Amino acid sequence: MNLFTSLATQIGVTDEVDTCSCCGKTNLKRTVVFETTQDWQGDGGDQFVFFGTTCATNAKSKAKKRFNDIRSKVNAEGLTESEQRDKAAREKVKVDYARFLVNRGHSLPEAWDIVRHIESQPNGVYRMATKLKLSAIA
Repeated sequence: MNLFTSLATQIGVTDEVDTCSCCGKTNLKRTVVFETTQDWQGDGGDQFVFFGTTCATNAKSKAKKRFNDIRSKVNAEGLTESEQRDKAAREKVKVDYARFLVNRGHSLPEAWDIVRHIESQPNGVYRMATKLKLSAIA
């Protein structure tokens, strides 16, 4: 499934409608009929849309390209690039906080126990990041 087919399902081709709903071109020999989803119809869209063959092909290929672009940016864990950056930033905060604790006299295993404990609490990573920023200022 791609973005285009998530909004409409191709029903067939007709010569009864000669105007493209996409570009407005008239006097077409045939149009491709798509039935739209309930969500689309609920937002005020028509139940059926009619695209000229060129617009129908372009719409499907553009949607497929966009879908593939999004998919290619997802890693093996199913994370997008921004989610990967967020995860890396959280990991960096945890490592920096463990270093901070070791510098304060904790052993490395103790430091990681503390990091895991703080991380398990609501806004734990944020609290660690805030503490690191405040300690850098002081």
